[in-house]
Amino acid sequence: MTTPNPPGLVTRSFEGALTPAQVWALLNALIEGAPFAASLTRADTATGKLAFPTVAPSGYAWLEELEEVPRLVLNDKAQIVAVAKLIGALPVSSEMFSDAAVNITAWVGTALADSLSRDLDLGLLNGSGKPEPDGIIAQADEVSGPTLIAAAGAGIAAIGEAGGTADTIAMSPTVYADELTRSDDLGHLVHPDGLPDLLGLEIVQVPALDPPLLYDARRCYLVMGQDSTVTPHDDWQHDALVLLVKGRVNVGVPVAQKSIRKLAIGDGGRAAEPAKRSTVKA
Repeated sequence: MTTPNPPGLVTRSFEGALTPAQVWALLNALIEGAPFAASLTRADTATGKLAFPTVAPSGYAWLEELEEVPRLVLNDKAQIVAVAKLIGALPVSSEMFSDAAVNITAWVGTALADSLSRDLDLGLLNGSGKPEPDGIIAQADEVSGPTLIAAAGAGIAAIGEAGGTADTIAMSPTVYADELTRSDDLGHLVHPDGLPDLLGLEIVQVPALDPPLLYDARRCYLVMGQDSTVTPHDDWQHDALVLLVKGRVNVGVPVAQKSIRKLAIGDGGRAAEPAKRSTVKA
């Protein structure tokens, strides 16, 4: 006698199979549940690696009439970013996916946000290389200030002097709350109308992020392999179905000087970078 497989998520919720669109919907839920990853510019790769070429030509000159035109030195190079594998299994009980009142798709998205999405953000921020991503915080120079606003201002200046434009700041909810409730010497809130942004920067709250990170989201890339997958597996021993979620991701910052600064608040870190002429053209 053949024991039938238990009813599965693929049968009840996805009409028999996970289509490519449904797979990517779940993978997008993984990313959207990760505030930092979701703030980056998306770059997909079919090969598992992505090259970011940069060019910083030098050798320009002001000339008199008929003077020889100098040949430029391109100073070209490429940053190669290889994806890293983040994988986890989500068990779904037969009772859950047989209950018509339960929105399985929404539940899966919430479960991803509470587990793999958090690991995704922390890996992109703090990873130390294979098998983890190349963490973006380690790639960032540091600036400091006595307050969050002062440190952010120093970072805006540093990125601007290098030729970039900071548009986003990521911080932990604790740092956000400290800034939101900060008061002046008279006891008045510094931000009486709330904190929808900071110095015009979009705020991204990332749990456990330390230190805060200032960046140009257009120059920071979430590299995602097209071989990222979501596959269902019957678990008859537990009367359940397991969704195996595999994301192949990394973070790419081709020109870090123009793109990112980590912020030290208070006495830590080094002083803000002085204004100086930049020779970087890329």
